[in-house]
Amino acid sequence: MKNLFTLSLCLLTFFESVAQSSLPVVSVIPFSGRGSTEQAKASISAGLTQSRRIRLVDRQTLEKVLDEQRTTTSDVFKDNSTIIKTGQLTGAQYVLEGTVTDVNFGNAKVGDKYYNTCKVAVELKLTDIETGLSESTVLRGGVQSEGQVDEGSAFATLRNDAEMFARRRFPASMQILEILEMSEKKGIVSFRVEGEGLTSKRPQGDAVWDFGGKTQIRITSSREVERPDGSKRTINEEVAMAKIKTVEDGGTAICTVSDGGKKLQELWEKKAPLSLKTTN
Repeated sequence: MKNLFTLSLCLLTFFESVAQSSLPVVSVIPFSGRGSTEQAKASISAGLTQSRRIRLVDRQTLEKVLDEQRTTTSDVFKDNSTIIKTGQLTGAQYVLEGTVTDVNFGNAKVGDKYYNTCKVAVELKLTDIETGLSESTVLRGGVQSEGQVDEGSAFATLRNDAEMFARRRFPASMQILEILEMSEKKGIVSFRVEGEGLTSKRPQGDAVWDFGGKTQIRITSSREVERPDGSKRTINEEVAMAKIKTVEDGGTAICTVSDGGKKLQELWEKKAPLSLKTTN
């Protein structure tokens, strides 16, 4: 009874923190497979967090749920239904499994030098708790050195790939807060948005890593069309493209329009519904 009370209190605290954010919640369960699965999980989890597109169930909450699950089954992740139940108990919308499929040590000659190498591969399986549907992807990485190499360093190279995986799978949604610049020729030139997961450039060590030129935004607008039989449906049309120029404090960012500024101005002045989502 005491353990159940502690678990309930832990979950309540977690749910309260999640309610303050609109980001999807993902539970990363222990990895399986070859080698140091814990190191693989740690590197990939760091990349997912680095993306700023999701929230991970904290370790304490997950471990308490797993301990409770182990009292009813010898194999917590025996089947998809058990995985879904685990996700539900942690308050997650998605569960991420990882299987280390390859840890391969070897050597390679580059020019007149020989290098020790370690190549790794991890298969990720993301399950949607609501639908029960899963999708898989494989991340591959590795290191080479004239000295010793280890699988921990090889798994660390998966961090950025895990970040890109999260950014592609979970686009950031936002809304225009204000128009900053318009011109007669181009229409809307720049605007400010608010939302979560807004990233363009970010520090990486002592350098600044630019995400493929800056985060791209696809702007669509919904409108109603009539079918030949007289019934109606709503469709979404792309009206403009933009990119995040500067990320500000407090969940806002300044964006510049790269295409469709005139159409965007027209819809903005009509107060038409607009949807803004990142593409990378």
